[in-house]
Amino acid sequence: VYYSIFIIFVGLHNALILEPFTVFSMGKFKEDIAVYYGAMLRLHARFGMAVVCLSLLCLFIIVMADRSYLGPQALGWSLVPVGILAVFIWKLCRVTYYVKNREIFAAFAAVCFGCLMLLGCALLYFTASISALNMILLLLAVYCVPMLIGLIGNRRSNAIDESKLILTKSYWEEHVIYSKWVVGSAVVLPLTYNGYFWLLAYYSELRLIAEIKSVVQLIGVFQQLLAALFLVIMREISVYVNDTNYGVLVNKLIKAFLVGVVVITLIYIPFIYYGDYIVTLIYGEQYTQISVVFKYCFMLTIFQLGSYLLNVVLKTLLKPHIVFYGYCGAALVAVIFGFYLATTYGLLGVIAGLISSEIAVFSVLLFFVVRYIRQDAAVPKA
Repeated sequence: VYYSIFIIFVGLHNALILEPFTVFSMGKFKEDIAVYYGAMLRLHARFGMAVVCLSLLCLFIIVMADRSYLGPQALGWSLVPVGILAVFIWKLCRVTYYVKNREIFAAFAAVCFGCLMLLGCALLYFTASISALNMILLLLAVYCVPMLIGLIGNRRSNAIDESKLILTKSYWEEHVIYSKWVVGSAVVLPLTYNGYFWLLAYYSELRLIAEIKSVVQLIGVFQQLLAALFLVIMREISVYVNDTNYGVLVNKLIKAFLVGVVVITLIYIPFIYYGDYIVTLIYGEQYTQISVVFKYCFMLTIFQLGSYLLNVVLKTLLKPHIVFYGYCGAALVAVIFGFYLATTYGLLGVIAGLISSEIAVFSVLLFFVVRYIRQDAAVPKA
């Protein structure tokens, strides 16, 4: 439950602030990224202080109402808002690194985070201190390290002329319009994945849900890879979109897709041919039967790759509403076909439903990308 609440906060931050910042920083504010970053950092500071004060007030009211909550747990929960703010600031710094072509700093911070997280987990294990609150506190505390690296790496020069960029009312209107579509997409997207868990929890046995969850966790590695690809590709694509150089853009998209297919194929080969051994190594003997679906998960990941690339193009074109429509189509397919396939064919039916949903997203996004590129290409340049 604690982690789910944390994920909700991170998702809202991504939709309301981080994704609009990513798109605008690689487009209209690319030349003024330092000032734009500073303005957003100040916004985070004000927002963070408000959240911390509100959380402490709520905690104080709870403790006053029931003194049994007074103790180490109350102190731990009082630190959670500070940790969440550290996560938000680090994600802002990471995007800024990519915009500035300084990915090495982001990679260094990620490595530090991973090593410290492993060390902290080992410490909790050997001291028999593992609990939900301790794990959350460890996660948020470790996030403070990449946050500090991000703040140091993105420290601003005193020579920057802050008058170059003023976040006016018109900017915030554009920001709100963009973010509301991203929020809509964030609400609809889970229906294509978590919707299966919600529905099957009522109509099927728990073992099927556990099998689906185990598969989703394994292919989640590829989704993390695609999410990282999002920042790198957006920076490159934004150059051609801003210059309306769509001929080169299409060639770059095709090359990126082919390279992605090769990488995904090389990673999936061991899963397809040695899936039983890999699943046994990770899960023991419980879920060896899930290895048969890896060949179908390969198809799912290929369509996800295509959807991610088209997603980047549409967001760079400032068309987030089209992405929302694509996810609505995927959710509709999941509701109409996915649940029937899942209840009829089990795990294979779930994978088939996920593939159907992803094909729906890909088809919608591809149609509109081609349409917008043709429209813009037909407009004579001044």
